[in-house]
Amino acid sequence: MKALQVLYLESVSFSPIGFHSLPNLKTLYCVDCELENFSLSLKNMRSLEILALIGTKIDEISEELVKFSTLKYLRLSGVGVEEEMNIPPNLVSRLTSLQELHVVSKSNINLLELNSLSRLTALSVILSTNQISQEYFVFPKLQRYAIVVDDCYTYLKAQTLKTVTIANFSSSLTAFNNLFCNVKKLKLRNVSGQKNIVPSIGKTGVNELTSLKLASCKDMEFLIDITSDQGPTVVFSNLVKLNIHNMVSWKGLCYGLSRSHRAIASLTRLRVVRIGSCHQLKTIFSPCVAQSMLYIEKLFIFQCDGVEQVIGFAQEDEIPENYYWPKLKTLRIMDCPIFSCFIVQARLLEGLVISNVGIIWKTYVPVLNEDCIVVENHEEVFQVQGGYSFSRIKELDLKNLFEVRIIWNDFVLSALRVLTEYVHCKTKVSILQPFNPTLF
Repeated sequence: MKALQVLYLESVSFSPIGFHSLPNLKTLYCVDCELENFSLSLKNMRSLEILALIGTKIDEISEELVKFSTLKYLRLSGVGVEEEMNIPPNLVSRLTSLQELHVVSKSNINLLELNSLSRLTALSVILSTNQISQEYFVFPKLQRYAIVVDDCYTYLKAQTLKTVTIANFSSSLTAFNNLFCNVKKLKLRNVSGQKNIVPSIGKTGVNELTSLKLASCKDMEFLIDITSDQGPTVVFSNLVKLNIHNMVSWKGLCYGLSRSHRAIASLTRLRVVRIGSCHQLKTIFSPCVAQSMLYIEKLFIFQCDGVEQVIGFAQEDEIPENYYWPKLKTLRIMDCPIFSCFIVQARLLEGLVISNVGIIWKTYVPVLNEDCIVVENHEEVFQVQGGYSFSRIKELDLKNLFEVRIIWNDFVLSALRVLTEYVHCKTKVSILQPFNPTLF
């Protein structure tokens, strides 16, 4: 047994008095265990490099850890019997060989001690708002991290990612400056005092960000403010998923955008967009932003009382001749009472849901290129040019379109396999195409 270097224990209860016979042990991994006299056993494991205690009951997190001059990896999750893990003061700062630290439970860890860990490259930690508000603290530059402030630890493999989750926070976000430059997943919930993401939070453009979730941030108005010449020239270049919910001041994605800024805020990799309960929002995308979103696959807009248009074509001449979203598969617009018009070319569209939308004016739409779908809550819902539109559609759900008399004109629906149960209309509905009544 003296040659044993790796020991994995799961769901066992014992006293590790035999650890003195494992002088060469380098890795100890305990899952859902109960270890008695654990502090004493540490004296016999001076070669330990990796220590992971997950859901494991021990007597205490001992000062003996400091004597592990070779300890490179420390993971503590659900350790002890108390609700909050007790880490002795000045313990972390003396683990000078530590390269990875994962404290995935509530704890009293002092973040200022992290500044002493010059070799630290990976960090996972759950914090309270009081802990993160320590003056002068800034997270070090890290290769991998999962930082959670006053929220749940939801990423099962978060220690391999670059994620930041901040909730119920009203202080300065300066402590996160070194993380915002390369964060991949960012979630802000009930964070106040920020008007935008760029440049207020991501001064370098957050160009490694792939997923962004914003919820209940009462002061935030825009994703990007490009009115200042001091901002980055490229932003959100890798953003794939955007989720915005319950933002009482939210007005749009970009402020100060013009055609000359197209390269700055192109959002060219965006695939999934969900926006809900943003009642000051009137237009989702400006034409120059929407035109460059060639990878958009799913768009969900719901419960936005002020939304009038998905794409803000204020002037007729703003509609580009070759405008299209070639990969769009799912479009859902629900509970937007004054929504008026949506224009897009989408050959791959499979699911279309228009529910509880209203009408404010008759929007004039000129003849567009083939495969263009015009959705309006007027007398005619769809105007379709070209022979391929809806050729892949699997679901069509229209509800509470009270002005509707004609669903579509000049169009043969060849591949509709699922047409949801009914259409709520004030007047009689006409289906001007070959029609199978069994689909209703």
